[in-house]
Amino acid sequence: MVDHEERISATLRAVSDDLRARPTLLAEVRTGALRRQRRRRVAGGAAIAAAAVLVASAVAAGGLRSVAGPERPLGTHVSTSPSPTASRSAEVAAPGTCRIDRLPVPEGHPRSLVTGGDPTGRFLVGRAYGSTGFVARHPLLIWDDGVPTRVDMPGDDEAFDDITSTGMAVGSAFTGRDTQSAFVYRDGKLTRLRAPAGSVQARAVAENGTIVGNLGGGSEPYQPLVWSGPDGEAQFLPLPDGFPEGETVDVDDDGTVLAKVSVAGSRGPDGGDHAHVWAPDGSGRLLPMPEVGGKPAQTFWPISIHDGVVFGRAARPIGSGGVSFDSFLFNLRTGTYTPLTHAFGLVGTSEGWIVGQEWDGPFVAAPGGRAPLPMLVPLSEDPVTRLMNMAVHISADGTVIGGQAVDDKSQIQAVRWRCTKVV
Repeated sequence: MVDHEERISATLRAVSDDLRARPTLLAEVRTGALRRQRRRRVAGGAAIAAAAVLVASAVAAGGLRSVAGPERPLGTHVSTSPSPTASRSAEVAAPGTCRIDRLPVPEGHPRSLVTGGDPTGRFLVGRAYGSTGFVARHPLLIWDDGVPTRVDMPGDDEAFDDITSTGMAVGSAFTGRDTQSAFVYRDGKLTRLRAPAGSVQARAVAENGTIVGNLGGGSEPYQPLVWSGPDGEAQFLPLPDGFPEGETVDVDDDGTVLAKVSVAGSRGPDGGDHAHVWAPDGSGRLLPMPEVGGKPAQTFWPISIHDGVVFGRAARPIGSGGVSFDSFLFNLRTGTYTPLTHAFGLVGTSEGWIVGQEWDGPFVAAPGGRAPLPMLVPLSEDPVTRLMNMAVHISADGTVIGGQAVDDKSQIQAVRWRCTKVV
């Protein structure tokens, strides 16, 4: 485990103890954390623990252009030697300087956060809070180059998870005690997606209008769904043999779907989760496992995809109860993994740009270098407040980042970072 992972783990242990002394924050975590699991594109380890504490949603970095091949047998792994195609563009640029801007919200809402964005960086989505304590309902916000539009979604714990470069957004809300409904927003109108009975979530939307989501949650296993467009009816995606559960995480511009599929009883980094894609014609492909330390990883969590490249993290148990995380790119065209050794990443791009979190705060990194993400106020020594500063979305070119930062009243605020590139 690298040094910054140890620092974060120690911080999170302190956070766990500190939560017991903070009734308002603890109530919010208890009420909302389980519900938010279906939104998280950040899977595993310190990132998930931080997300639960921060009451934050996770991300996508854009679409995926790919040609899915035949089904691969379970357990197949491939070399992690960087391919020339995958690594060339990642090495020509590095982040320069970044500036932070607080995103405007409706008056009377002391807290806000970002939950996603589009691949170009034009749009960000999020929500505002009408109180500094726990609230079940929130006005949703779509920022178009920083200008907000308010959207009211039926239900509670509502959120947009994804948005296209034309402003079509998808998300979900709890419209029953433990039942979610999926919604799409386009042309100024919010409508409910046509879906089977049960709890349904919309997770991502492609530039061509294809929408992906899931049925299930809680005690019910996730089953992946796809809509051909905002007016279409949900269709089930067939799971590969040996994987009774699957959860979509993203969709490419041509309708190729990315998901995490799980073996029976899968739990944590040693549970055998895999990445899987379906081509627009419905054919499926189970992605191989990367090698970590000369051995196939036991779990690979896909997080974001763009331009035919999957960004994700491999996890493997180490020591007594420890976990090691390694970030990778997988090129669907070449079938090759590229290890990203320059940073521990929460979300990333097809060029190897990563948004990460360390004790010193959020940062953006590329193989050619890294840059800190500035804060609204100096970082607090309090571990809970410190980890509330979080980046959750990065544009495809790495220059626009969305997230949240703590203000001078120790409240989280939706922010946008804009970064330069140095070649």
